Amino acid sequence: MPLPESGPISMSQVATEFLVDTSDISLVNLGTYVGISSGPVALSDFYGAASTTPTVQTNAASSVTSTGMTLNGNVTATGSAAVTDKGFYFGTNASYASNTKISVGTGTGAYTSARTGLSAGTTYYINAYAVNSQGEAVGAQQTQATSG
Repeated sequence: MPLPESGPISMSQVATEFLVDTSDISLVNLGTYVGISSGPVALSDFYGAASTTPTVQTNAASSVTSTGMTLNGNVTATGSAAVTDKGFYFGTNASYASNTKISVGTGTGAYTSARTGLSAGTTYYINAYAVNSQGEAVGAQQTQATSG
C-alpha cells in the first residue's frame, strides 16, 4: 500500500513501503530512504508533488547482435505513488503504442530486458515505461538496429 499523500505516517508504513524491518528505521536514518541527508523529511520527499506519474528514462540498448539485444531503462522517481509496473514498449513500429509491451517488475531504479530471436539488420524502437496510480509515463524513444 503506498504511503498517503498527506497526514501522519507510521514507521510501519515506511518499512512496508521500502521492504525493510521497522527496527531498521529510525527518525535519524529515515532520510536515507528518500535520498536526503539533512532537514525535515516530507511526504513529497518520498513521492514528489501530488498527482504525478513516475519519471522514466529509456537508455541505449546494449549487447547488440544479429538476433538479440538488451533493453535498458531507469525509473528515477516514483511520482506521487509507488511504481506498480515498469518495462518497455519494443518492436519495429515507430509508434510505441503499436509495439509489444514487456513488463519487467515494479519499483524504482535501473532495469533491463534481454530480447532474443530478433531479425538481423532490422531497426527496433524502444521506449521504457513506468506506471503508478496516477498513470503511465513513457521515456524518450531509442532506436537500435540488429547487426547483420
